[in-house]
Amino acid sequence: MTRPAWPLCFVPIVAVVTAFSGCGDDEGVPQQGNVVSSSETVGSGGLGDPDAGQPTANFGRACEHPEDCGIDLLCLTAASPALTEGGPPGGLCTAACTQDPSICSKYAENARCVSFGSSAYCLEGCDYGSTLPGAFDAAKCHGRTDFACTPSWVNTGKPCSEPEDCEMGERCDVTCFRDVPTCMPRCNSDADCDTRLFCDPRSGECVTELPGGRRLSERCNVSTEEDPCRGSCGMIERAEGGRCDETCTLGAYPSCGVVPDPPNVGCAIPVNDHAGFGDQGFCALLCDCSADCPDQMVCVVAELEYLQRPGFCKSPEAGDRIRSTCGAGGAGGEGGAASETSGTTGADGTTHGSMGESAGGTSAQTTSAGTTAAPSTGAGGNAGAPAEGGAAGASEAIEGQGGTL
Repeated sequence: MTRPAWPLCFVPIVAVVTAFSGCGDDEGVPQQGNVVSSSETVGSGGLGDPDAGQPTANFGRACEHPEDCGIDLLCLTAASPALTEGGPPGGLCTAACTQDPSICSKYAENARCVSFGSSAYCLEGCDYGSTLPGAFDAAKCHGRTDFACTPSWVNTGKPCSEPEDCEMGERCDVTCFRDVPTCMPRCNSDADCDTRLFCDPRSGECVTELPGGRRLSERCNVSTEEDPCRGSCGMIERAEGGRCDETCTLGAYPSCGVVPDPPNVGCAIPVNDHAGFGDQGFCALLCDCSADCPDQMVCVVAELEYLQRPGFCKSPEAGDRIRSTCGAGGAGGEGGAASETSGTTGADGTTHGSMGESAGGTSAQTTSAGTTAAPSTGAGGNAGAPAEGGAAGASEAIEGQGGTL
């Protein structure tokens, strides 16, 4: 089964800065004032008084100049070197929290202090999913297509030896880690960055030099010390070994770099069962049939209209609806291996409905610059767990459910 290959310690790049002091049994546990549940969302109401702890309208918004953010907030532009590798696409109204992570609660009740190497800034918290079918929700990450609701994992400090030792939705890696979804920078193409800047697929930030490395789906060795990919090697675990993966914002177009006509890449793979528009996803090569895909990958039916192609390439797994032949259809054929539903197969091996039904997500607190994630309910994207998923849908050349068309 395919799933994100979480590294030991933290999940890709995102690290939450918790407001605590000292160490011991409580190390890594966020103070109660900063911890929010996944049922809480960032408010989108009018400008409030930060000192009163009210959400502010400008916090988390795009900006080009300090005056775009108003009092008490900084404008980090795309051209600034403020983050891990560069600047936030579209700019970001935020506040520095390197010295005091708790300051973020002044701007939104579920704001988090996110570490970007030597600096830390306040970012909005978010919930996976969308209340608006097939659209970006302005109440989540301000509806921005150049950010994504991204999984961020906080160490609860509770020892564990197996997943059952942790709470539902947490993961075990010596200690239990809790997911706190956070609105993280996620450029989807150079168009999201200023002139003469480039989108860095690994960090999601705008950088001054064209990123190099192996391209999407090229083979890589996950055991090597230096990652050879433009994105990251082996974020999705596959039976055939590592491939270069890149993350993106579900629903964003163009995404995953340069998109020719017709597009050959797109944000097609949700990172969990709840992901929808505005949540983080994985890039995939697009296809009309399996002949368009690299060796050991197949073309799986996609239902996301913005992809503008009928399928995407992934490693095969049970339940996939495979477009085995190109062409306009046909009927009959031998029975395929697909599931009897028109849904996607998630990381847990279950099949999920074609519109991506959502279940509750877990959450946590202060983060560090990052990657993976995005659950959602809703038309934004098929639910498909950290597995490479697959959307239900089209009626052309599909293997499974009774035959190859």
